[in-house]
Amino acid sequence: MVLDTKNGLFKNSYHGWVYNYYRRDTLAQSSLHITLGHLREHCPDAPLTAKYGGITYIHRFGSMLNAHLHYHSCLIDGVFAQTENGLQFYETVGLTQKVIQTVQETIRKRVLRLFFRRDLLSSDESEQMQTWENGGGFSLHALIRIAAHDRKGLERLFRYCGRPIYAGERLSWLEKDERLIYRLSKPQHDGQTVLRLTPMEFLDRMAVLIPPRSSSQLCQRDE
Repeated sequence: MVLDTKNGLFKNSYHGWVYNYYRRDTLAQSSLHITLGHLREHCPDAPLTAKYGGITYIHRFGSMLNAHLHYHSCLIDGVFAQTENGLQFYETVGLTQKVIQTVQETIRKRVLRLFFRRDLLSSDESEQMQTWENGGGFSLHALIRIAAHDRKGLERLFRYCGRPIYAGERLSWLEKDERLIYRLSKPQHDGQTVLRLTPMEFLDRMAVLIPPRSSSQLCQRDE
């Protein structure tokens, strides 16, 4: 899930509050609970005792070393249950784009209600965000699927989800200008391909993106 921190509603005081909630896993747990609940609904043959699981990486950064709070969740597309014949896996069926859109809408409504209860959004602001196009600042992407025995694919996925704030091999020092040069992973919409930062500007960005001490960057769900 992605929270659109570019919009003013999530800047300033909201931004700090959202950081705290990410740190305490409140939003991550709620979003994961909704997502896994829909997965269970699409395992019609599974018994009620079936278990599902997933792990979510909490990311605070974007590709331009900017503050961009979002999750990367690795979820099993089904549930497990102990049967007379041993442990059995029930794969989800009917996970269409419409279902994914429903999950996204449910998460958005739940989060906006939470913001309203915490007096971070007024009633008018919450209702206005419900009418925004393109997910209203929320985006659920669920097009990546790794086959059961694709161990290399699974490793690539977890390496991507657990990557650090920046790639060291793309960071260099330009002695002539006394600037740090950070090559972006892909060109931006305006064609920009690099960041040119003074050492202090670089440290300022890192200070915002580094997680608080003792905060977990993983959120696990197993039930």
